[in-house]
This record gives sequence, C-alpha cells and structure tokens, in this order.
Amino acid sequence: MNKNRTVPFFPFSEKIELAIDNLKKLIKRPSLQKIFSAVADVTGVAHEEITSRSRGGYVKLARNILVGVCREVGYRLVDLQSELRRDLSVLSRWGNASESSKEKKMVQMVMEKLNA
Repeated sequence: MNKNRTVPFFPFSEKIELAIDNLKKLIKRPSLQKIFSAVADVTGVAHEEITSRSRGGYVKLARNILVGVCREVGYRLVDLQSELRRDLSVLSRWGNASESSKEKKMVQMVMEKLNA
C-alpha cells in the first residue's frame, strides 16, 4: 500500500449528510410512464389530462409536479417535449413553478412513491 496516498478527511456530520443524500437518489431512473403513474396517484390527475390542452388548476399543478420530478430524476426538458407536446419555454416555466413550497412537497411525495 502506498503510504504517500492521502485519504480525504470528512467530519462525521458530512459523512451522515452524504449518506442521506445518497439514500434520496434513485438507483435507476424510472420510465416516464412510471413517473406519470406516480404523479397521477399523488395528484389525482390522469395521464391523459396532463397531456391534454386543459388549463384547469389541478391539471396545471400536476404538470408542474411532473416536470419537477422529471428534472429531479435526470430527464431533460427535451425528453419531455414530445410526450407533453409543449414548447421548451412552457416546460421550463412549469419546472420553475415546481419550486414553490407546495409543489416541492408534492414532488417529494412522488419521489418517495417512486423509491418505494
């Protein structure tokens, strides 16, 4: 073993934070269909409604959550564009809307459902 090699030192609290962050991450990126299903379970809005042209409040919320979750698990907006049939600027706006406190909680609920 090489004695000149240094091992990075992490304080205990940083090790715990790293372990928690690793637990929150998905091992494998779920399919868009699984994400749609989890969003539908949490929000009560079906896949067909999310991809429709409807502008209802619950549908908007579900779209925001969907884009937020997709970003969280590693999808790019371009990956969602054909599924949702929307412009990138619209998808970006939905993703930004998912950053509010209410939407963040719901994104976390969907993430937990996907991790289960």
